[in-house]
Amino acid sequence: MAVAVAFSAWLNLALAAKFVWPELLSPLFASLVWGLLLLFWVAGICHSASRLSKMFGGDGSVENDRLFLRAQAEYLQGNWYEAETLLNNLLDRQSRDIEGRLLLATLLRHTRRIPEAREQLKALGRYDGAARWMVEIHREARLLSRIAEESLRSDEPASDTQPASQAA
Repeated sequence: MAVAVAFSAWLNLALAAKFVWPELLSPLFASLVWGLLLLFWVAGICHSASRLSKMFGGDGSVENDRLFLRAQAEYLQGNWYEAETLLNNLLDRQSRDIEGRLLLATLLRHTRRIPEAREQLKALGRYDGAARWMVEIHREARLLSRIAEESLRSDEPASDTQPASQAA
């Protein structure tokens, strides 16, 4: 608001000096006033353009979408390392990207990195926008629990089998 008031004051001064009282300002000072007005005007245009681009997707959301789609394509092809790298880049740019974090949790599950996948799911639970993805988040958590249980069962020695030396 203060910038608008200052601009209008300078504009009124410049217009009055040019058309009403030409002798009010020296030619050098009148040129300086018009130059300042031009500077204000250009700065206002730049500021408005910046705000509009942020408002309508100029905040990197298009690039973030491209990163996600590339990561998804790599994931579907089974290129885990490339997909993880792209997803980490995406999350570095926008840490609250719910779809990206969910895909990373799924990728970590596929690569049997259960603790890391659980961390991603735990982080997802803290985001407000994750409510619409809760079915998938709970599904991933169940799959992680199932893998952890299977891993524990395969690590336990079988109690009903005897070593070959005792069987004879």
